[in-house]
Amino acid sequence: MFSPIAEVNLQNLSHNCNYIRTLVGNRKIFPVIKANAYGHGLESIAQFLNKSKVIDGFCVATPLEAEIVLSQNIYKPIFILGKFDFNNLALLNNENVIPTIHSFDDLLAIKSLEKSISNRDYQLKFDTGMGRMGFELEDLSKVIDEVINANLNLVGLWSHLSSADENNQEYTNQQIKQFENILSQLQKKNIFPQFNHIANSSAILLNKKSYFNTVRPGIAIFGVSPNCEINSNLKPVMKYKLPLIKIKTCKSEKNIGYNQIYKSRENELIGIFQGGYADGVSTIFNNNGNLRFDNSLLPIRGKISMDMLAAEITTSSIKIGDYATLWGENDLVIEYLAKKYNKNPYEFLVNLSDRVERKYFE
Repeated sequence: MFSPIAEVNLQNLSHNCNYIRTLVGNRKIFPVIKANAYGHGLESIAQFLNKSKVIDGFCVATPLEAEIVLSQNIYKPIFILGKFDFNNLALLNNENVIPTIHSFDDLLAIKSLEKSISNRDYQLKFDTGMGRMGFELEDLSKVIDEVINANLNLVGLWSHLSSADENNQEYTNQQIKQFENILSQLQKKNIFPQFNHIANSSAILLNKKSYFNTVRPGIAIFGVSPNCEINSNLKPVMKYKLPLIKIKTCKSEKNIGYNQIYKSRENELIGIFQGGYADGVSTIFNNNGNLRFDNSLLPIRGKISMDMLAAEITTSSIKIGDYATLWGENDLVIEYLAKKYNKNPYEFLVNLSDRVERKYFE
């Protein structure tokens, strides 16, 4: 009691995955569960999705995340999308782990370990326009030759879309065409990767050309539309709630919180709630946000502190120990808040700390 709570609705998670299945047909679905499953709790989300017949495998960003997923006795394929440490022989020899080759340095590292590794399954990443990780397009022929000479089992080819959340899909379509060309050139050399993927959540929702034979939904499985336009087919998975721990009856002009940015009215009731920026409550809410209790909005007063925030509860029936919602319902869904504060919707979820208790229900 008296700790912030993230209520995680697993039934809604399942609904969102099934909705994505209706969009992509028989393509393989590898949900992205990096960053602690976008704040929802990596172990529990991986365990739940592992039981789903809709899900074919998982994507993580780092070797550590892969190790956490494997610790849950999960045996579906795991794509490691980020930089891989080829000195990690335990992961490298795990038949469920499929690392990404991003560079010629990665290829050299693999060649140097040829006698130490039994798992030869890898993916190639090309930079089709994101401008970050992956091989350059002009190196395609050389990369193909190196892969053939290294006797690697190339099971996957992928890239990442830069602007798939935009209404104008011109740049996205250019990236898709680049990806199609890479795949075509591999096939001409009799290389036929099992998993070909470029579609993230935005592309899955907005651009059917991006599907190929595998897709990587991320934030969409958690019920949030990445372009901040409400999609009625997606159901929010997380409801983030803070408990009321103190009620103050204030005199006129009483300072509330740091730096005196809010002064109370006579007889204003101020509620102190457990939960601050150490729990993922962004300071964008400083004197400019709301909690919800029942059908009432409770305006946030003053600055968000590390462990607490203050809100006006003058007209509310809330009591000590009751929980008010910061996001995840009605007009406080992530898409609405991201638009209101001009903030990346992902940041609300991934910034939740380990101090926040996750409660799972179906």
